[in-house]
Amino acid sequence: MTIACRRVARLVLPIMLAAGALAPSIALAADWAEPKFDPPVGSKWVVERQLDVEKNRAGSIVGHTLKERALLTIEAKTDSGFVVTYTRQSSSWEGDPAGAAVQRIAFQALQGLAVRVDTDASGKPLRIENWDAVKSAMKDALAAEPVSTADPDKLARISEYTARMVAVDDKKAAELFLEDLPTLAMGQNTDLKPGEVHKNTVPVANALSDTVTKTVMMSIGAADPETGKVRYLLTETYDPGAMKELVAETSRELAVTNVSAGALDQAIKNSTVSAVIRAELSVEGGMTRQLRGNSIYSFRTPGSITVDREDELVTVSPAE
Repeated sequence: MTIACRRVARLVLPIMLAAGALAPSIALAADWAEPKFDPPVGSKWVVERQLDVEKNRAGSIVGHTLKERALLTIEAKTDSGFVVTYTRQSSSWEGDPAGAAVQRIAFQALQGLAVRVDTDASGKPLRIENWDAVKSAMKDALAAEPVSTADPDKLARISEYTARMVAVDDKKAAELFLEDLPTLAMGQNTDLKPGEVHKNTVPVANALSDTVTKTVMMSIGAADPETGKVRYLLTETYDPGAMKELVAETSRELAVTNVSAGALDQAIKNSTVSAVIRAELSVEGGMTRQLRGNSIYSFRTPGSITVDREDELVTVSPAE
């Protein structure tokens, strides 16, 4: 899950793909009625996620695979939405040991902790009700991290990063600490019709900057009026200028070593940042059941290039 919002970079969905996928659905516009997101109170859902990451650092390639399993429980229905709990049941990390320390802290903190969340009518997380308990768990997990597993400089940067993450309020935390729930909710109560394209520019929640924005485009790739099943095409394109500033802010805040402030500022000034995503959301009965995403993070400076690729699969199924 990345600089602060775990997903600060994505690849634009080609226009030809969107146009081609929309063509067969236009005829269904008059018949299509989107099922509303309305899971039964008390229902439980297993959310499984696999994230495969490949990092290219000037030709040196490393990778890792992250797997998580969580339980989503619909606790109550309110006048404006729902109250749910999100509990991570298990997680694993394979490969690229350099990034393991940060992930281990997050896993240790939230494993088994029922995060209680208020959502809107589409299931979008709005605030974490027990945010104080989550913050306390994060701080305890950081304190328990053995110094022997990370060099002092790395541990100091992890500590600073964690401190900035837990300094956000309960509303921003709902976008930062609930994995893919905000993205899954984008496929619920969309009000989209076949042939339409919704486009919006929205802020990106993160702990280091309030200036990052992204352009979100969403359309229907396929819809079945009889079954209510629908597949949405989603693209998110991040503003390059704001992303560049976020890279600079992150580097300064995390005290990147072996690089002078002047050299860092010059490198960022001459850099090109690309941050985009493409994804498909498969929805059944008004609830997103699968998310497939691909993203590319690119940071180019004269004579150097850093590229991260992510392939993600999230499935949601009834708990037995």
